[in-house]
Amino acid sequence: MKKYLSSGIYIFTAFTFICYIFYFFNPQWAFNIHTTLIFPFISDFLNLCSLKWTVIGWIFIFYTYFKFRSVQNAHISLFRWFKFIIEPFLWLITLYFWLWGFNYLSPAPEDFILGENREISSSELLESFQHHTNELNLLRDSLETYKITEDSILSHQKVLEWQNSIFTILKKHHYSSRHNIDLLQIWPTGLLLRIGTAGFYNFVLARPTIDPGLHPIQIPNTSLHEIAHSYGVASESSANFIAYIAGSESKDLSTQYSVKLSFWKTLKTACFQEDSTTTKLIASFINPLVKKDILSIRKRMEQYPDIFPQLRDNFYDLFLKSQGVEEGIYSYEMYLPLVLRWEKEKNNQINKK
Repeated sequence: MKKYLSSGIYIFTAFTFICYIFYFFNPQWAFNIHTTLIFPFISDFLNLCSLKWTVIGWIFIFYTYFKFRSVQNAHISLFRWFKFIIEPFLWLITLYFWLWGFNYLSPAPEDFILGENREISSSELLESFQHHTNELNLLRDSLETYKITEDSILSHQKVLEWQNSIFTILKKHHYSSRHNIDLLQIWPTGLLLRIGTAGFYNFVLARPTIDPGLHPIQIPNTSLHEIAHSYGVASESSANFIAYIAGSESKDLSTQYSVKLSFWKTLKTACFQEDSTTTKLIASFINPLVKKDILSIRKRMEQYPDIFPQLRDNFYDLFLKSQGVEEGIYSYEMYLPLVLRWEKEKNNQINKK
């Protein structure tokens, strides 16, 4: 048993490394083989296994036990200690790539959806900010009599609608379907928020996960983002982009409002860097109800202050760059030009009709 586990990991690691090199130089093959075939198969299998945490836990315990026994019986030789440390690490790394990491090597979904020209001028940026401000004001007025609560947002039917809306977009570009995806809420409340994130895709459980401490208004946007990850959309900017399309085209006004408010705040920051005076002027016309919502979200977030923000940012920035995301942690904001270009192309198509 020990012999097979020990030799197996080196064979598995070598095979994984060969696949990585092949996918790195052939991104379309990474998409065709892994993102649309292997990843959905593994994820759906894990998603259906209710006892997977127990199984994975016991495997890890037994494996560690046998390795520790082998170290003891080897009179603590330096080579055995090295194997004891490195082999579990290799198992974790290789499993990470098969369960999630190879998706970073696939083409981003915007490469299929948008044209090559994605440049946005300063005038277009400010014009879009004006448009989105007016649109957000009207949308918030439509929600005036509708109270957004956690129960109304996180209903099972709503989660299914979010999943279907994401797949409706991605299936046009040959992404594979997934069985019903469970949206997990992590415990304790505020755990993720205290480390500066609202959710993540749990590739071990094959489920999108959010922090229940989120303000109800934030939940649809965050959930759509994490559900996009569950289809193999690895890049953060791509997941934001797909979430925006799905949310903005949703028939549910609370979902629309969630993604549009999040985008409006990102757009405001970008415009402020271009022309602070004009941006302040446009923002002054925002609906008082929107201002109230932003203040309410801010107060909710203050309940879960970020701990070690600089350490977290540096670590996650390094992780994303190691996966080929050149922008690192700033990739979250890179969806802004993608959305603006998508809206422009969409309007051009409407005008042609």
